[in-house]
Amino acid sequence: MNNVSATEAKFDVHEVGTIVAVRECIVKVKGLPSCINGQIVEFEHGGKGIVLGFNEEEVQVLVLNTKTSLHVGEKILSKGEFLHLPVGDKFVGRIVNGLCEPVDNDGPIEADAHFPVFTDAPASWIAHP
Repeated sequence: MNNVSATEAKFDVHEVGTIVAVRECIVKVKGLPSCINGQIVEFEHGGKGIVLGFNEEEVQVLVLNTKTSLHVGEKILSKGEFLHLPVGDKFVGRIVNGLCEPVDNDGPIEADAHFPVFTDAPASWIAHP
């Protein structure tokens, strides 16, 4: 028998939903009960989307990129992650898409860091005279 310590065990936590409607760059999904706005989802055949809204029945997802056309019945995966984009000086002068992926055929861009797109608002201080 092989002993595996808790620090060696790796697992993914995710939810799987199903596309129920496709309207150009917005898809409606059922089966993602724990999603929240700004969360990233991955499409079954490649590509990503971002949760824009939801109600008790379904989730609205903006398609950010996809490798194929999307169809009703396809699966969508949510790992509970938020959108982080690469940043750094090497992006200056380059042409990138909305996900900071290069589109100018000059090769990949090495990022200095990844910053979240959605952050908490800074604390506001009330000045008392």
